Amino acid sequence: MKTVFITGGSSGIGFSLAQNYISRGDRVIITGRTEAKLNEAKQKLLQFGDKVIAKLIDVKDEKAMSEYLLEVDNEYTIDILIANAGVSAGVTNIEDFHSTAKEIFDINVYGVFNTVHPLLKKMQERKKGQIVLICSMSAFFGLTSAVFYASSKAAIKSYGEGLRILMSDYNVDVSTVFPGFVESNITRANKFGMPFLIGAEQAASIIIQGLDKKKGYILFPLRMRLLIGFLAHLPFSWREKILKRLPHK
Repeated sequence: MKTVFITGGSSGIGFSLAQNYISRGDRVIITGRTEAKLNEAKQKLLQFGDKVIAKLIDVKDEKAMSEYLLEVDNEYTIDILIANAGVSAGVTNIEDFHSTAKEIFDINVYGVFNTVHPLLKKMQERKKGQIVLICSMSAFFGLTSAVFYASSKAAIKSYGEGLRILMSDYNVDVSTVFPGFVESNITRANKFGMPFLIGAEQAASIIIQGLDKKKGYILFPLRMRLLIGFLAHLPFSWREKILKRLPHK
């Protein structure tokens, strides 16, 4: 039995990952910042196993996150740490740029740091553990439709690459996950067609398969991966024209 810690575990990919791990007999700790949703998620997860802990906590709270992570690790030893919590928002009014940027980066970037950093030394010392960063295909491009979401995920992409190499000397695996469009609270807010949209349960299954193999990069679905690869090899001036045509949030 492993102990799996998942931020943003009350819905979407986080919830489906929790469901998968509980079904395998693992202990799962999920966190969230909306009490009603968190309690509802816990009740659903208890149908698949009784080793479920739900903690109301905001990943932006550095002190609270550090204290709780160390508390859980001291009691159970966290084997798999999944930094999943994230938000997105479009912005069309230039006056909202700074406030939107701060909110998104506080959760998508500093929230990841607040999740990962408290346990780095402990994982180094015991020379085992797995760190999972839920990123996005949007990390590969600057998107007009979601400027700060894409740029925050680009930061996590680079962070994950460097952290994987750094922690490999200590037998700690780091995986960065790049989903395309997955059914979640984030994508439900989109008012445009989303190519190759898949369900959260399918996404979780793909992610866990990759994590079991300790892959550094997990990108899916395949058709979106191929499309991103094609765009990445275009000259920037060509890609710019295509990206300008994308719809706004």
